[in-house]
Amino acid sequence: MPMEAPRTVATAVPGVGEAARERSAAYERARDACDDAMAIAGDELVERAFTFAGRRVRMRVAGRELAEHLMRPFVHLREDRAHNASDAREPTSLAIDVWDERVVHVPYPSGDDREPSETARPTGHGMLALSAATRFVRYDCTAWVTWLDRAERRIIGWRANADRLSMHERTRPLPFLLPVWYADQGVQVIHAGLVARDGRGVLFCGANGAGKSTSSLACLCAGLDFLSDDHVGL
Repeated sequence: MPMEAPRTVATAVPGVGEAARERSAAYERARDACDDAMAIAGDELVERAFTFAGRRVRMRVAGRELAEHLMRPFVHLREDRAHNASDAREPTSLAIDVWDERVVHVPYPSGDDREPSETARPTGHGMLALSAATRFVRYDCTAWVTWLDRAERRIIGWRANADRLSMHERTRPLPFLLPVWYADQGVQVIHAGLVARDGRGVLFCGANGAGKSTSSLACLCAGLDFLSDDHVGL
C-alpha cells in the first residue's frame, strides 16, 4: 500500500501561528517517556546520522536489535561516520527517537491518546490521526505508536518488542509519518520505481501489482542504476 498521508497534512506546514502553538497532552506524555528511555538506554542506545533528500537526519534507537531493523533500510543514506557529541552543532532537519520497551523497560504511558478534535482514519495496518491544527500526526498499531511533531521536526516512537515488528515496518520503517515530513520539506513521495543510466532516469508508475518492482529489478539485473522499486521522492 502506498505510504500516502492525509491530504490535509500537506496543505498546512506548522511554523508560526495556531499550528506552532498547538499542544497535545498525549504527545507530551509520549515524548517524556521517550526521553526517559533514551536517558537510561546506556549501551543499548544506537545513534546514527543520515541524509534524507539532502537533509540531515539524526536517528537514535534504544535497543540494538530494534536499531538494526529500523536503520537497515536506510543504510545507503547513512553518513560515513556515526553521530557524536561534536556533531550537535550541525543543523538537523529531523530528529528520530524510538525505544524498545522490552529492552529499556519504559512502557508507553497510559491514557487515551485520542482527542475529540483530531481527524483519524484506518490506514495500512493501523490508525492515522491528525491533530486539529495539524501540528501532530500519530500512527497507532497493535504493538507500536509513532508520533510526528511537525513544528519541532521530531519523530518519537514506542515499540513493545523488536521481535514482534511486522515485515511491513522492517522494510518500510516509520510508515506514513516520514512522507508527511518529506512533504513539509517540499519533497513529494510517490509510489513508483526509478532506474537510471548515465544520469538519465526512467520512472515506473502504476497501481499495486502493475509490475513496478519487477521492471525495476529486471533493469537492475540488466546493469542499470537502481534507485527504487517502491517509493521515490520528487
